[in-house]
Amino acid sequence: MSGMRILVYSIVDQREPGGVQMVIAGLVEALRARGHRVTEGMSEPVPRNDGREWRCPLYLRPAGEETGRSRRRIHWPSLARAFTGLIRLRPQIVNVHFVTPSAFYFFLLRRIFRFRIVLSVHGSDILRPLPSESADVARLLAQADAVTVVSEDLRDRVLSVPDVRPSRVHLIPNGVDCEFWTPAPSAEARGKPGRPPSFVAIGRLQPVKGYDILLSAFARLREQVPEARLCLVGDGPQRDELERASRSLGLERAVEFAGALGKEAIRQRLWTADAFVMSSRSEGMPLALLEAMACGVPCVATRVGGVPGILEGRGILVEPENPKALAEGMASILADPAVAPRLGARAQDGAQGFSRAASDGAYASLFDKLQDPAIRQLSS
Repeated sequence: MSGMRILVYSIVDQREPGGVQMVIAGLVEALRARGHRVTEGMSEPVPRNDGREWRCPLYLRPAGEETGRSRRRIHWPSLARAFTGLIRLRPQIVNVHFVTPSAFYFFLLRRIFRFRIVLSVHGSDILRPLPSESADVARLLAQADAVTVVSEDLRDRVLSVPDVRPSRVHLIPNGVDCEFWTPAPSAEARGKPGRPPSFVAIGRLQPVKGYDILLSAFARLREQVPEARLCLVGDGPQRDELERASRSLGLERAVEFAGALGKEAIRQRLWTADAFVMSSRSEGMPLALLEAMACGVPCVATRVGGVPGILEGRGILVEPENPKALAEGMASILADPAVAPRLGARAQDGAQGFSRAASDGAYASLFDKLQDPAIRQLSS
């Protein structure tokens, strides 16, 4: 089946690129290449406007609001925006990425427009929801026509939600473009004589990424390897706080806050780093880790979410919230010259099993099945 009208809606800020945004952008591109009419919807502004996007911020009144109107959850302007847009788009599939209570409006309007809803869970949306949102998110997961998850850990979490049907939960791992994310040319080889040991971390500067732990770990590492350097690629709400922490630890000359970079510049940073390090408190299936692995970079990461399923036996895993363990993991990369090449080769080999084409194809296949009349009748 081809030529479906699909709305891919994301509840993440498109102005500050991250792994979820990259996954969504790749999926939209792949679906359009298959001949589907895809609109990319988002709750936040985007720095582009090609006529195939729909800006639709959606808000839901919090439960227990002490205004005398606590039973009325609907935010009428949000409902009006959603209704008007759906009249224009008439989607057959609505695929919502990063599940929050604001997806409620699609469920409310589903009976009118008769589309199918696919919720795509990426990690913190169900691993670390706001306490006030947990019950709402559980209800949405139970009512979806299908739920996609990026890791086995997340699949187990979703299946633990009451009333979620196992047959509606689909494991679709994130995929990496291994034609772009490749090992460095020999001219860029890491570990050149005279080059100081360097580590790179990539991701949004926000608490869930654990960069406060990383800075503490790096300060410990510098006690053993004073010439070591660390580059943080990304931007976010915690940048000022982390820069102050870096100065207080005496790391201002050893830590670079590179900000948000394009993928070519990120690849260059990976090519020249001795190792990639991920200090996250929570993850689904981090795309940045897969990209580093595809580049053949040795990886040190915390044992959270879907990370062990990617890195076990192919890199160094440490417990989260433990600067000492993270510092030891980073030091082990530098301690023996034979370690880094061996881990880099294992990482690259592991990344080959996570194809972007396979991931995008799995989404397309799921959408096709949801439009099959027999499937619609069985699951209605």
